[in-house]
Amino acid sequence: MPQKDGYALMLKIRQLQGRSPGGQIPAIALAAYAGQVNQQPALAAGFLSSPT
Repeated sequence: MPQKDGYALMLKIRQLQGRSPGGQIPAIALAAYAGQVNQQPALAAGFLSSPT
């Protein structure tokens, strides 16, 4: 994604979801380095899980 990262995309999806009926879209963040440093921003952006 040339202009947005996954965090920005998930924030936008969660914002749009609040305006429409239905359940939450499941989303899991995956990264080459899945440490605590990456987990907190992923969860804050709206991902449901981020493996550590």
